[in-house]
Amino acid sequence: MRKTCLSFIVVLISFCCLAPAQEDSKDQGTLSGAVARRASNSPLGSAMLYIQHEGTSELLSTRVGNVGQFEIPLPAGEYNVFVVAQGYAPACKKVTIAPRKTEHFVARLNTDTEAESMEKIEKVDPDALIR
Repeated sequence: MRKTCLSFIVVLISFCCLAPAQEDSKDQGTLSGAVARRASNSPLGSAMLYIQHEGTSELLSTRVGNVGQFEIPLPAGEYNVFVVAQGYAPACKKVTIAPRKTEHFVARLNTDTEAESMEKIEKVDPDALIR
């Protein structure tokens, strides 16, 4: 009898602890995607993702897999996603995670030298080109 009561209590506690998590999952969506090198479109497995829930100070971080892919469950809402990798210019994108939906995001990173070249091109005075 005592063993049965103990088993019932364990099951009851487990049910109570899991019930809120199941309700929360209804409001969750998924952020999935990949990180690649812009020049070759090959996977960049050394990248880090920093995910900031807009309007909060909550910041999540994760490393992408060896093949540059990721999949992260998140509560519904607006997020700023920052992608960084050593030797590459960082990328940032705002995404909206909807309940029970998957938002796909592919970041194609330029190397630091490619990014510097692009900045120089963008800073050229258009009047100087007309001469």
